[in-house]
Amino acid sequence: MGCWQRTLRSGLIAVKKGMTAAWDSNGARHAITLLQVRQNQVVQVKTLAKDGYTSLQVGSVDKEARKCNKPELLHFQAYGVVPKQVLTEFRVSEDAMVPSGTNLNARHFVPGQYVDVTGITIGKGFQGAMKRWGFKGQGATHGASRSHRSLATISPKSPISSFIQ
Repeated sequence: MGCWQRTLRSGLIAVKKGMTAAWDSNGARHAITLLQVRQNQVVQVKTLAKDGYTSLQVGSVDKEARKCNKPELLHFQAYGVVPKQVLTEFRVSEDAMVPSGTNLNARHFVPGQYVDVTGITIGKGFQGAMKRWGFKGQGATHGASRSHRSLATISPKSPISSFIQ
């Protein structure tokens, strides 16, 4: 029995720009996320022999050298790459290794290829019960002054033991 091994390729760092739609030949609508890939470049190559695993460190968006601290600046200089604002490490298989300094763009992927997307959500601050948990809200009358959107009581007013006789 042969061992089937999947090729793990490096990912890209992108910024979500918005959403749109596209229709296929059957007239079905598909949601599309628009991503902007900016100045992705391989910074460091980690090998199995040296680091114990294989991965690529990818940087995105050039950063001024004066805005880097000394360890960061020496890291980028050691690999001959312009300092980057964002650094991410992608685990790759040995057949997907590329040298340091290689530029990566959207052509890195092929049409129809499935990709995994991870992201960071935007903080929403303090939310009320209606928005956070989808509560209906209280009535506009019958003594509900200044509490229409507030959290209502969701438990009995007295201990359950008092109901048992």
